[in-house]
Amino acid sequence: MSDQDLMQGVCRGEAAAFDALVQRYERRIVAYLIGIVGERDEALDAAQEVFVRVYTRADRYDPASPFKAWLYRIATNIGIDLVRKRKRRRWTSLGDTLFKVGHSPEVSGAGSASPAALSDEPPAPSGNAEADLIANERAGMVRRAIATLPDKYRTAVILRDLQELSYEEIGRVLDCSVGTVKSRVNRARNLLREKLAASAGPTVGASPAGELS
Repeated sequence: MSDQDLMQGVCRGEAAAFDALVQRYERRIVAYLIGIVGERDEALDAAQEVFVRVYTRADRYDPASPFKAWLYRIATNIGIDLVRKRKRRRWTSLGDTLFKVGHSPEVSGAGSASPAALSDEPPAPSGNAEADLIANERAGMVRRAIATLPDKYRTAVILRDLQELSYEEIGRVLDCSVGTVKSRVNRARNLLREKLAASAGPTVGASPAGELS
């Protein structure tokens, strides 16, 4: 059944239709949210909220529009809102600390999303221990670099290079033109190259992720 058919079933209150949609998209939405929020546990909670909204707001879905774009738009809004709330909590906590202590502690990377796996799976083992170690280290570098990108660049590059959505689909998700999507993706890739080069030096020369080359 198509996504639209399943959503019609959800609107009729059919639990099986909703379960089918969750099974179809849950893994990808969790991976996407891990990339946005940087923490797997928070991503799992956020993914649950995404599907709760799909169910409770099913009547707002326009069958003439692609379901995937609607779903990812919900996930994007929830993920970014979670990151912004986390930043506000951090600055509030920092302000309380400064007020109580009376001096400024050293703060490294305040306000940035914490680095964590973009996927809940490590890179597939190659059978070569040294190669696997290098691959894991490189994947960690990429995750940390992506976590530091501004929201609009992070979401665009994750949707394109990790979720493999088309530019048109991303435009629908982010509510912007294809030209703007391409500009954001290119800017994100350039920023990632700069960050990776700065953190790893001349050893980094290959493409960091997907189409980031």
